[in-house]
Amino acid sequence: MYIFCSFPWHCSDHSRSNQPYRRFLKGSTQAKLVSMGPAVDQWKETEIGKAKKKYEKLSEKIMSWEDYKRKKAKRKLHRTERGVERTKLKALQKFRDENERIEIIVASARAHAYESRMKEELKVKEKANLMRTTGRSPSTCL
Repeated sequence: MYIFCSFPWHCSDHSRSNQPYRRFLKGSTQAKLVSMGPAVDQWKETEIGKAKKKYEKLSEKIMSWEDYKRKKAKRKLHRTERGVERTKLKALQKFRDENERIEIIVASARAHAYESRMKEELKVKEKANLMRTTGRSPSTCL
């Protein structure tokens, strides 16, 4: 006789073992073994891969934006350097200020992208753990 636990995270038997769960089929008195381990791992890896790809694209956009802004600031510097010495010094200071501002924005954008990636990966890992403990997969997965 099989004992079916509808809430495996409450049951100490399920939480410590890596055994497949026994699940009753509708209209059946026999239990069916359901092993979610490999499927959950594969789903987790694909989701993490998607998240990494997404944030690599975002990182490329940030780098592209940074290069564009630096080149634009450099062009502006060269344009104003053709003037008198005082204007040249002002332009150099503006260039330094602009680069500092760009650096701050880029650092913030990178930190935000990394934090978002970590949150998304954590969410995926938590979902995978939940699927392992419940023996069920979300309707959007697999």
